[in-house]
Amino acid sequence: MKIDKYVEENKCLINIKSISECIDLLVEFSRSDGGYVFRGVSDENHGLKSSLDRYYPNIKSHREAFLFQEFQRQINHYLPLESIPKSMFEIFSLMQHYGVPTRLLDFTYSPFIALYFAARRMNKNCDCAIWVLYPSNLLFCTRANLVKQGFPHEIKTDIYY
Repeated sequence: MKIDKYVEENKCLINIKSISECIDLLVEFSRSDGGYVFRGVSDENHGLKSSLDRYYPNIKSHREAFLFQEFQRQINHYLPLESIPKSMFEIFSLMQHYGVPTRLLDFTYSPFIALYFAARRMNKNCDCAIWVLYPSNLLFCTRANLVKQGFPHEIKTDIYY
C-alpha cells in the first residue's frame, strides 16, 4: 500500500489555533507511549513527500543517481576511510543528514523534535504541520493489502523498528 493511500484513508486532521493548544496535544502524545512517529514540516502542502520529490518531481531518478554518485565520489574528503558507509541505505542516510535531497523521510519518536522542524522555517504565508503515524497500523494495512492481492511470497510476522 502506498503511503499516500494509507494517509488518505486514515487521515484525521486536527487544526491547532494556539501555541498552548499545540503544546498540550504534544504533551499528551509524549505521555501516551503509543508507538507513534512524528514528522514536522514547515509547509503543510509538502505532505509526506521527500525532498527529492519536492525539488525534482519529473527527473528524480536521474537527479538521485547524480547526487548519489557525487556524494560517493567526494565522501572520502570528509570521512576517514574506515567510517565510509558500505550500504546504499547508509549512504542515503548520510546524504539526508547533510541536507542532500533524497527519497528518505525523517521521522522521530519525539513530538517536540517534530515541532522544532515544523517551526524552524515557518512562513507566515502557509501553515506548518506535524504528521503523526502509527507504524504498526501501517504495517498491518500493508500486509493485509499484500495478502488480498495474492502476494506470492511469505510475509514474516516479526516487526522490527
